[in-house]
Amino acid sequence: MANGISSLTKKYALSQSLYWINFMIILEFSGMFLVGSGISNTWIGIVLAVSGLISTLIQPVVAAYADRPESPSVKWFLSAFTVILILLSALLLPAWQAARLLLIYALWIIVLEVMTPFHNALGTESINQGASLD
Repeated sequence: MANGISSLTKKYALSQSLYWINFMIILEFSGMFLVGSGISNTWIGIVLAVSGLISTLIQPVVAAYADRPESPSVKWFLSAFTVILILLSALLLPAWQAARLLLIYALWIIVLEVMTPFHNALGTESINQGASLD
């Protein structure tokens, strides 16, 4: 710790940074991306709102499962969600039909928003295990 920042803090900061960069790209540029694909602003608003609502309903269910002693680790959940996001990203490329594009984009948003508490839990779990994390 020559510069006063632990290795874990750097890794956690990198993880948080990459997550929020993805969040920004997916949500902040959704309007331009979807309008550029020929989808109306009305449908974009509906998809974003419904995706947010669904992710709000799914988060407590996933968190309840994750809190069980026999459930996989927080790192496992984050890895699994990241793989799902990558697969959905690959599906976006050939999905130029509006309905398919909106469905894939909605799933993308839902998975990304469900990941948020897991990123926070990763830091809390590290601190609870006695690690130094700023």
